[in-house]
Formats: sequence, structure tokens, C-alpha cells
Amino acid sequence: MKPSSFIAAFTIAAIAVFAAPRAARAQVGYVAPKLLKQGTYTSPIAGPGTVIVKVLVNANGSFKVQDIIKSTNHGDDAPALEIARTSKYKPALRGGKPALAFYDFSLKFTGKSVSSEESGSGGDITRYNAMINAGNYAGAKSGLSDYLSAHPGDQQASLALGAADALLKDYAGAVKAFDAAGTIPQKYSALAGLSYAQYAMEQSNAKNGTEALASARKAVQLSPNVATYNALGLSALAANDGASAIDAFQRAASLAANDPKATNKMKATIQANLASAYSETGAMDKAKAAAAEAQRLDPNSSAAQTVVANSYVQKAQDLEKDGKFADAAAQWEQAAGAYPSQAVTFYGRAASNYLNLKPNPDAAKAKAAADKALAIAPNDAAANFYAGIALADQGKSKDALTYLNKADAAAKAANNTTLADAIEKNIKQLSGSKQ
Repeated sequence: MKPSSFIAAFTIAAIAVFAAPRAARAQVGYVAPKLLKQGTYTSPIAGPGTVIVKVLVNANGSFKVQDIIKSTNHGDDAPALEIARTSKYKPALRGGKPALAFYDFSLKFTGKSVSSEESGSGGDITRYNAMINAGNYAGAKSGLSDYLSAHPGDQQASLALGAADALLKDYAGAVKAFDAAGTIPQKYSALAGLSYAQYAMEQSNAKNGTEALASARKAVQLSPNVATYNALGLSALAANDGASAIDAFQRAASLAANDPKATNKMKATIQANLASAYSETGAMDKAKAAAAEAQRLDPNSSAAQTVVANSYVQKAQDLEKDGKFADAAAQWEQAAGAYPSQAVTFYGRAASNYLNLKPNPDAAKAKAAADKALAIAPNDAAANFYAGIALADQGKSKDALTYLNKADAAAKAANNTTLADAIEKNIKQLSGSKQ
């Protein structure tokens, strides 16, 4: 919704996460791949050194030697690769079932002999998860990023990196990591859902509606709750899909009504968002009802009122541009009713539009609108001015001058020289025709 020149457009608020989910722990039931039998070699050993070879071990026990991760003596690379290719491996177990995983085959050369050291990926991931649980998110992220550069496609590492990024509030990074992980296990769903929801709101604010909507939908799939449905509604609005936004906010409101952690302020925010969605689709009666509910829930907030008023203001401004002043005036009066704190200004704009009607101004309606403004602020310069002009158009010059003189004094007191000049020109024109 575009902001008007009279009131700031309501920035649709995101609902805070009620409770941050716990950091994901190392996967229960995961056993790293192991070396069953060390292979042989014919290439000569160049000297002391350590070579780590990356081996992809399939669930059926077959394997493929990938490359060398690290070598302190490249002269030993050839025998290390030979050993890796002729060795036998036991596949990893995940949930008791054989699974695809990387094995870091560490070979230590002494100059005449070679020995292997267990260095499976499971130990690394367990260590990084322990860092996450200890609150060292940045350290875990750094280590996992390096690990994934050598082991692309390792699901457990991607999940752990997603958790570290989420807890660092790097939601773009978290989403990238969780996407790379593929299927998200239940234990990660809350944290992943939060990440996708927060990323969706970031994209909504950046006006990237399509990307926001895709991310919000993932958030709801992973963790359907008040916050994720609210994010889905925001994303749908950013994508100009008012109907989907209404559905999402209604679901968020329903969940919030049964959530003991949802405060009235949160519930009011959802209702304000719902009012905005209704406004986008032109359902103004429903928008008003949602705004009234938001006001009931949080009497100190005018956010929902602003949403509805902005809709009327935008329509009024568009009608003014088209020269449809009577219709514009009606919209200004609706805005005044929706947003009482700005009613004086809005009733004044309504009066101005009635006076701009061609070929004949509607002085009676202009005076009525000005009177509504004056009932709230008797000394308002603009309202007194419009009332005076309306009376002058009705031929009541003496009464008109009373309002115009009051308007002139108020404009000068406010240092509004432009308005004061306009008022004084009308006073001069009328001063010779008092009734």
C-alpha cells in the first residue's frame, strides 16, 4: 500500500518468535563409516608425512575415491591413493540402516611403513554440533563451511551449518544450507521453519514477492505456527496475492487464539495485517471489522486504523487526479472515520473537494465537512477557511468573514504564510459585500 502525504503507511509488522528453538544436537543413531581392511600399494613411499584421502562410501559398501583433502608430503600421495582404492569399508549407519557418507581416510607414512587413522566425518559433525550446543555458533559455522568445501553434499554437515547460521540470525545462509541438506529431519524442523520464515520477511521487505512466497511456504510446511503463517501472509501481500494473504492471516489468527504464548499485541498485529489484506482486495467492511478487533486487542496501537485509512486515502488521491471530486470527498470522509487522530485534516480535504466540483461547488456539503473538522479542532486554520468559502458561495458574506478572519489569525500563528495569503485575498473580495 502506497504511503500518502498525510499519514505514514503502516509497515506491516512481523510477529516475534515466541521462543527460540534449541540448537540441533548430533544425530541420534548415526554411526560413521569405518575401515574394514587396509589396502595395498606398490608406489614407493617418499618419506614421513600424513595424507588424508576423501572416500565416498555407498550404502551397499561400494565406494569411490574422491580426491586428496590434505597432504604434508605430496611424494606420498600416490601410495595413499593406491591404498584407498584397494581398501574395504563398512558403510555408515543412519537410524540403524546403511547410508551414504564420506570417509576421511587418514594415512600416516613414517618413511618405510604406513598406518591408518580413523577419521570419519561423523566425528567432525559431532564436534561441530557440540560447538553449537555450547553457543560457539561462529566457530561451528567456520568449521562446517570448511568441511563442506571438502565434503559437498554431506547432509548432516549442511543441517548443522543451517542451525549455526539460524542461531547467528544469518537467515539467507541458513536457508541455503537447509536447501542443500534436502529433506529436513523433524528435530531440525522448528529451526529451519524459523529460518525460512525470517528469510521470507526479508525478501518481502525487499519487494521480492515471488522468492518471499516460496520461502514462506517452506516455512509453513516445516513448522506450521502463528509466526510462519503470518510470514506467509506478508509474503503473499508482497507478491500481490491478496486472497492467499487473507487465508494465511486467518490461519495465523486462529492459531494465535489457541496459543497461550500469543499476546494480545501479537494478535492485534495479525488483525492489522488481515485488515491490510482485506483492503488490498477491496473488502472494506471486513477490513474495518479486522481493524476494530485489532483496536480491541491493543487499544494503544493505531496500526490497524492506519491500514484502513491508507486505503481510503489512496483511493481519494487517485480520484482527485481523475477530477472526480465528489467521489474523492466521500473517500476522505471515510478516512476520517477510520482514523480519528487525522480526522481534522481528512474532513478538511473532503470540504476542499466539494468546493472544487465543476461546474457548481457543493457549498452545503463543504460546510458540513468543515463543521465536522471544527467540532474536533475549532481553531483549525484550514477548516475555518473552507467553512468561510462555503458560506461565501452561499452568499453569506458576513458569516463567511467571521470564519475567514479566524482562519487568518490561526494561519499566521502557525506561520503558514501560503494559507494566510490565500485567506486574505478572499477577505478582501468579501469585505465590500457584508450581509
